[in-house]
Amino acid sequence: MLGVVDADTHIAESEKMWDLIDPEMRPRRPVLLSMPDDTLYKDWNATWLIDGNIFPKPVGKGGFRLITSSASKNQFARKDINLGCRELTDIAARLADMDRAGIAAQVVYPTLFLIYLTDDAELDVALCRAYNRFMAGAYAKSNNRIRWVVVPPLRSIEESVKEIKAAKQQGACGVFFRGMEGKYTLDNPYFFPVYQAAMDVDLPICIHTGSGTPAVTAMFDLERNRQWSHSGFHRSMHSEIW
Repeated sequence: MLGVVDADTHIAESEKMWDLIDPEMRPRRPVLLSMPDDTLYKDWNATWLIDGNIFPKPVGKGGFRLITSSASKNQFARKDINLGCRELTDIAARLADMDRAGIAAQVVYPTLFLIYLTDDAELDVALCRAYNRFMAGAYAKSNNRIRWVVVPPLRSIEESVKEIKAAKQQGACGVFFRGMEGKYTLDNPYFFPVYQAAMDVDLPICIHTGSGTPAVTAMFDLERNRQWSHSGFHRSMHSEIW
């Protein structure tokens, strides 16, 4: 019997990923902050610091919750999967877990990049490049079973095109987008060169639920609303465009 293809699984990004950031950008890499678990954030007590902001922001206005970082008490306590599987730092363990579930292959999406991270084009390029390098390395160790969607640094169209072309040769099987990207809807001509590059290498645009517009996210209080500020819109967009 043929195994299942899991078309939407995720990685919990780890500090090892940011070891792959361009050397000149290392001082601006995401760093982990730890907090006591008796604060307002409770057991969401570890977070990434990126460009002066924290990810996730687990409570309050403009809040959102993510399964990264694994260092949070609420994530570390999970018993469903070990850290090496979740963070793709132990490929053998991930493959063994897939075998137990009858999964032949997985398509891996990011977690941290479900949120808009920065307006800074240089930093956006560095973050996406480190992520894509990490995922290419995971694929190379997986006997073609761990496929991934490339994250284009959409603050720079030129660099997005480069990342897409390189990723095609490194096991990527799609191009990651959220339902909105910054101030743009996905029909904006700004993205046309990215779509052309994807067509040139025969990769689909894979649209995933996420909060890609900070101005919209900031309007909502996580205590009284769902964590994705435009999840209703995105749910209708959660698809693959060929």
